[in-house]
Amino acid sequence: VILGSGTCVPLPDRYPCSVLVSMGSTHILVDAGPGIMRQVVRAGVGINELDMILLSHFHPDHCADVTPILFALKYAGFEQRKPLVLAGGPGMKSFFDSMNRTYGNSLEMDPDMLRVVELSLGDVSGGDVSDRFPILAGCGASLSCCRTEHKPESLAYRLTDSSGASLVY
Repeated sequence: VILGSGTCVPLPDRYPCSVLVSMGSTHILVDAGPGIMRQVVRAGVGINELDMILLSHFHPDHCADVTPILFALKYAGFEQRKPLVLAGGPGMKSFFDSMNRTYGNSLEMDPDMLRVVELSLGDVSGGDVSDRFPILAGCGASLSCCRTEHKPESLAYRLTDSSGASLVY
């Protein structure tokens, strides 16, 4: 589901770039710019049903809703139902740590419920990173990525489902 195809320029009928990939009960959000949390819910998936958030890079129009998503998962009555993986390119762990410190460590979760994965240059040069994400094996999917020339941490992703159909972002 294309949740947004816009840019950082706010428009009333267009959200920043983001895609929700659902394979059975596995839900992967690729990028989470401002307003995307609402778009996920509009698409019929609760944010507490997300298995993974993949970030292409750390510009706000691609990651600004990560904070509200993580914060909302701690809200009474809307708790996280399953572990969540937050993944991105080089600097992902530092990005998360800085965001968490900025908000007084209010984004911290039980390590069994949030795993922050930084795809290093070594991972990226190999292409297929499926082994870093056990949730993919459960739905027969694979994930590969490669660097892009936007920012040092920028990645493009390719998700392939069990039938061989692929989505490239």
